[in-house]
Amino acid sequence: MKRIIWFEGLFIFAVLGFITINAVADELYYTEFEDEDGAFIQEVTGNSPIAAVYSSDLGTWSMDGDDTGPATNYLTSPEIELEGAWGVRVIFDHRYSIEAEWDAVALEMSIDGGDFEFIPNSAFTVNGYTYSDLKGNHVFKGGEGFNGDSEGYSQREFIMSMVELEGINAEENVVIRFVGAWDEGARGLGIPNWEIDTFTVEAISDPSILLSEDFVEDDGGFIELGEGNSPIPSLYNEDPGTWSMEGDDSGPATNYITSPEIDVPITAGIEVSFTHRYSIEPEWDGTVLQYSIDGEEFQTVPTDAFSENGYSFSNLIGNHVIKGGDGFNGNSEEYFSGEFITSTAKLGSIEAGSSLSIRFLGAWDCAARGAGIPNWEINSVIIRILDDLDGDGMPDYYEDENDLDKTVDDSAEDPDSDGLKNIDEFVAGTNPQEADTDNDGLSDNVETGTGNFVNASNTGTDPLVSDTDSDGLFDGVETNTGTFVDADDTGTDPHTADTDEDSIYDGTEVERGTDPLDGEDFPLLWVVRNAKSNSPLNSIANTRDLFDGVGLAEPETVTIHDTINFRDNANGPFPDPQPFPLFEAQDVNQDDFAIMATGTLFITDPGIYTFGFNSDDGGGFYIDDEPVVVFDANRGSATSLASMDLSFGAHKMEFLFWERGGGAQCQLFVHNEKGDFAGAGFNVGNYHLLETSFVPSGDSDNDGLPDAWEEQFFDNLEQGPEDDSDNDGSTNADEFELGTVPNDPDTDDDGLNDGVEDGTGNFVNSMMTGTDPKVADSDGDGLLDGVETNTGNFVSANNTGTNPHKADTDEDMVSDGREIALGTDPTVPQARPKGYVQDFDGFPDGTTDLADGSVIYGAAASVVDGRLQLTRDGQGLGFSSFTIPALEGSSGGWMATFDLEISDGPGANDPADGLSFNYGNFDLGIPGSAEEGMGAVDANDASPLVTENVSFEIDTWQNGNAEQGVNIAEKVEGEDINLEFINGRILDDGTSVSGPVIIVYDPVNGASFKTEGLLTNADFEDVPLTFVGDESYNFGFSARVGGANQDVFIDNLVISLGSGVAPLQITEIAKEGDEIILTWNSKPNRIYLIERSEDMENGEIDANRDGNFGFWEEIDDGILSDGEFTSFTDQVPEDTRKIFWRVTDMGVAE
Repeated sequence: MKRIIWFEGLFIFAVLGFITINAVADELYYTEFEDEDGAFIQEVTGNSPIAAVYSSDLGTWSMDGDDTGPATNYLTSPEIELEGAWGVRVIFDHRYSIEAEWDAVALEMSIDGGDFEFIPNSAFTVNGYTYSDLKGNHVFKGGEGFNGDSEGYSQREFIMSMVELEGINAEENVVIRFVGAWDEGARGLGIPNWEIDTFTVEAISDPSILLSEDFVEDDGGFIELGEGNSPIPSLYNEDPGTWSMEGDDSGPATNYITSPEIDVPITAGIEVSFTHRYSIEPEWDGTVLQYSIDGEEFQTVPTDAFSENGYSFSNLIGNHVIKGGDGFNGNSEEYFSGEFITSTAKLGSIEAGSSLSIRFLGAWDCAARGAGIPNWEINSVIIRILDDLDGDGMPDYYEDENDLDKTVDDSAEDPDSDGLKNIDEFVAGTNPQEADTDNDGLSDNVETGTGNFVNASNTGTDPLVSDTDSDGLFDGVETNTGTFVDADDTGTDPHTADTDEDSIYDGTEVERGTDPLDGEDFPLLWVVRNAKSNSPLNSIANTRDLFDGVGLAEPETVTIHDTINFRDNANGPFPDPQPFPLFEAQDVNQDDFAIMATGTLFITDPGIYTFGFNSDDGGGFYIDDEPVVVFDANRGSATSLASMDLSFGAHKMEFLFWERGGGAQCQLFVHNEKGDFAGAGFNVGNYHLLETSFVPSGDSDNDGLPDAWEEQFFDNLEQGPEDDSDNDGSTNADEFELGTVPNDPDTDDDGLNDGVEDGTGNFVNSMMTGTDPKVADSDGDGLLDGVETNTGNFVSANNTGTNPHKADTDEDMVSDGREIALGTDPTVPQARPKGYVQDFDGFPDGTTDLADGSVIYGAAASVVDGRLQLTRDGQGLGFSSFTIPALEGSSGGWMATFDLEISDGPGANDPADGLSFNYGNFDLGIPGSAEEGMGAVDANDASPLVTENVSFEIDTWQNGNAEQGVNIAEKVEGEDINLEFINGRILDDGTSVSGPVIIVYDPVNGASFKTEGLLTNADFEDVPLTFVGDESYNFGFSARVGGANQDVFIDNLVISLGSGVAPLQITEIAKEGDEIILTWNSKPNRIYLIERSEDMENGEIDANRDGNFGFWEEIDDGILSDGEFTSFTDQVPEDTRKIFWRVTDMGVAE
């Protein structure tokens, strides 16, 4: 049974008005009964009923009525297919003369062969039933129907009646029947009682549908456009009827598929629903839905507008137009089965008479694209007006969400008393239950959104944005009077971020205490020098040369800014970047330019602060001319972090940035809390953009100590310069000068009072240690200054006798701290082991000098928790390396073992790039080429080119990439040669792998490389080499992350001289009669040669008795290994007096 939904009451007129504007009616069936009976069927029931009659002469069907009833006539239409109709309209011309109040004719309908159901008078839109509560004894008794005489009946005039019904779904059919109900006793005055002249059935399209396109017949009038680097055009596919985007791996590029303009007939909420499938490079590329009203700029539909299958990834990281935003990403459900999903989004209110366009935007970066082609395919689009049950212009969903009544017209009400009617709030997007939707201090009704301030009752500001001009002040305090009163009445223009045009935003001036209405009164901010070069910029040195006037393409400019947050055509983690000052606009795609920013940082709370910058390309941040964090190479957008201990007072800051080519942006920031967070990874929520700060002036008591310093540490001005409140032997004046804490006797907690740490760098005695009072471990050897007593005699871990200015007091190439950890005497040189051993224990976090001749290179590399960290997840710090000096005897073979851990944080980029262990003629401290071994990284690397090297490589870039895996390679006479390779993932995104690594260099048998714990492990043994080792060759690790994607740790490194493999030798000789059984240590899958000799000094003996003479004569050259040991039986000639055997390894069995 199908349920019929009738139009009822006032709602019908609203709906019908809308149908008249927008709905389309298609004729499904029509008959005038002129030539045939229209395939109608008549039947009768009851007491002597009179059958309905078809007259071909009149072209009508008629019912005479009946006065001998009760009786019933049925005149039934043929089955009519609806063909996907949303509703149905029945129109018929008829006339009637029916016994008043007693008899009647009415309509019934059957859907899909179901029971006939009565069509009530409320369904009629024209000339409905004329009487209700019928009295006759028949099937309609007490009901309603056509009754009495129709207008013009006696003149044989017909009237038109119309029924409209909704809720009849696609692919259904209907049957209409006219029912005459007659009682006994009398009938209408005119005969026939009822006559029908024409009959029409029309299908009504859904009046709420503004666009319904399945692209089967044509492209729907949609147009495609591609922009960027060699974009691949979007395609309309006639079969199966879709639009598609292939994606792009040579971008950045953008595809657009745009709909035709669609007229919006009434003010209403709009919903877009589309079926699509996608396979988009995870985390990098993305696609979005956009819309435009009246030809204005397209806006991206936000994530929270989707009610079904919205965007699948946030903070896209690819270099494209929606970087940092949300979008469809990854693989849609059942993509590879060809299945489409449905996504639905609400666009909000659009006013009557507007035009609407939607477009599908695909954003692609370079290097890779999604696994499936096409990356995005759109199968159908529907744009509809949202349901509005009460016809008041506000969709039902909006009334539900905002606690309004969707069953009555409440569009003119104002529940929040803000002067705006509900319908006006709906159109504006404001909250009808909240007088100040954006909480900016202004009522919604005064924020007219025109962009022009008229007066306090018509501010022109945006009622949905609390700070319309983004200057850091609420719209409500920007009174536009031209007079600054206070922070709650600034007098500034809410439409102009910098009212006094002094290049400082109004909010910054109010915060910094200057007048936002006086162009001559502004705070001291970042001073930024801007320059463009006529030659490529690739380094800090190039950038400094540029600002020294070398290679200036045009005169430099100087601007001032409250933060360093600039963007051209790349994106950083912080919002609202400004254009680079040289260009005054974004996305201008400029190359080879730079900035040099300087400012003052005033520290009132001394301690360690963590700074960072995100840039594309490189740069560096310096405080008091000391580097804090530097990335001296070109890169895509990535973050670099580092920390510095800062004393009370003013510090000079300098930030350098350069752009070589491609994308460009830079952002400089500081952690929200004190402390060293450089190793914790970057989370934008933990940092804020770095601003300059002012030097508090004033020394009201004229004691040489700034008031701010005294207030910070003593909460008063009572202390004098010669006082020593903490009794540490250092006066207040000294502590101020040195930057120590005057109310803490041991500022750095190293066990020494500040007064004895005079910072000279020379140890005189225990009262003049020369150590730094702000650094607990002045020489970085892992021991606090307080335990390094410099007596020359080790007593205990608390009295080491070591020199606090010398990391390796006894110069045995092992640091003092490590000797304590190993239990050896740091004042007595220890014998160096054969080879190299390092477990990184005993070193403080952040150590970059192990005092053993090795070199740790790179911003990411340092000791952390007793391990050496080579890369940091979340920080694009470039190449790092750990190189170890040449070991005597290495040319004869060596074995290296170490523990390896690789971890990748969830989200962000896939793991990358990798690492390698190397042995070759590279310099100590060279950065190397990470998973590509050792060598000059690019033309800017000053290191000599590496010509001889063997490398053992683990390549983690990128999941699914053909080059990812494990590898042995060699470089001989400068030529790179890949020897063995296993392709596969090393670790999945967001996971960690770890295990032991064993590497062997054997000058005879070749190279071996084994790992455990990785998803793809190395298992190479005795790989032949052309490379030949040398005593002068160094050892080294090299690692890199390209997109800040993983942590790499090594630990427990042991390099043992000798290959670590027992030499080939005959281990046992057994005699059984005239047979000798020889056994030797062997390796699996090898071929061996057996030779013998009876006299190693006389080559004239035929040891094999085969007529050939020689010192060694072959017995068998094809013996296959039995495994760890192999045996061979030889029969000795009877006359033999002595005999010798020789076994030779012939190589891997084929």
